[in-house]
Amino acid sequence: VLPPETFVSNGGADLKRQPDNSILASGPSPEQESILVTVQPELKTITAVRLDLLTDASLPHQGPGRAHNGNLHLNEVEIRVFPPDAQAGQKLAISRATADFDQAGWTIQHALDSNPKTAWGIYPKVGVGHYAVFELQSPLTLKPGTRLVVSLKQVHGGAHLIGRFKLSATAADQLN
Repeated sequence: VLPPETFVSNGGADLKRQPDNSILASGPSPEQESILVTVQPELKTITAVRLDLLTDASLPHQGPGRAHNGNLHLNEVEIRVFPPDAQAGQKLAISRATADFDQAGWTIQHALDSNPKTAWGIYPKVGVGHYAVFELQSPLTLKPGTRLVVSLKQVHGGAHLIGRFKLSATAADQLN
C-alpha cells in the first residue's frame, strides 16, 4: 500500500484519508474532477501500480463511484516520478493496464488512450470493489526520497467520479 502524503481534488470534493490509507471523497460532487495523489514508496523498484476502488456506506449504492447509480468513469491515469531535489517530474510509460471488470464499451484501456471522451467504467457491477493494475514499460528504480504523483482524471461529466480508492505498488516481475 502507498500511504498518501498529499491528495487534492481540482473539483472541490472533500478528500479524507481513511485508517487503511484509502481516500474517501465526500462533500460537493462536481461534474468533472481530477485527483492528484503524492506518495513516497518504500520499495526500491516498482513494476506496477494498482488502483483499488472500494465501497463505502456513504456512497450511492455503496459505490465505488459517486454517480447516482454508483458508477464512475476514469478517463486517464498518469504517473510521474519526482527524484529527490527534482525540479520537474517525468511521466512514466505504462505498457499495459488490466482490470477485474470492464463496463461494456468502457474498458480499462480507455484510461490510457489520452482521449477525454473515453473512460473505464464499472457499471452494472456497483456496490462491490474493483481494481486496475498499471504495468510500467520498464522497472522503475527508486532512490530514497523519490515521490510518485498519480493523476486520476475524471472528465466525462455527470459526476461519474471515484468515491473511495487506495493505491499500492509492486516490484513483481510477472503480473497476471
